[in-house]
This record gives sequence, C-alpha cells and structure tokens, in this order.
Amino acid sequence: MSAIEVQTKDDGALIKLTGRLDTECVAQNWSAVFLQLQRPMPDEITVDASGLENLDGAGIAFLLSIQRSQEDHKVFIFFSLCPSCSSWLKYGYRFMIDFKE
Repeated sequence: MSAIEVQTKDDGALIKLTGRLDTECVAQNWSAVFLQLQRPMPDEITVDASGLENLDGAGIAFLLSIQRSQEDHKVFIFFSLCPSCSSWLKYGYRFMIDFKE
C-alpha cells in the first residue's frame, strides 16, 4: 500500500511517504498535495521517506516538481531515504536536490 501524507504547520510542511511512490500513487495524490502546499505556502518542506519502499520515474518527477515549486525562496529537505530510492535520487538528480541524512 502506498500513501502520501502532508502535515502543515505555521513554519513548514512535512510530507511522509510510505510504500511505493509510483505512477498510480502519484496520479491519485498530485493535485491534493500541491493544494495543501499552497495554503499557506510553507517556509520549509521536509520529506520523510523512511517508509518508502520504491519509486519510479513518476515518483521522481513528483518529488522534483515539489522541489521546483519551492526553489525561489523555500527550503526543501529529504531525510531517511531507503537505499534504493536514495541511489536513484542522489546519483541521477543530485544537482537539483539538497540532502540531509
């Protein structure tokens, strides 16, 4: 089972990922996640991927879209990436994302 949960606070948002971040999961959650991140626009977005088991190209595109939507004035942090997800993101997209582990 896959899930994307967004928790917003005054100063930031936490996106918790579990299961597979794949085409089906992204299609079901894309609009809702972006709407939650716009009301109000958080100063910092943290992605907790400790429960993520796998991701595909749609999952990577989803994460990069969130990061790009914040790049002008926001902080975007990943932590607790699973080993297979970490290698996809670090080596394929390292120049676009800041990592904290």
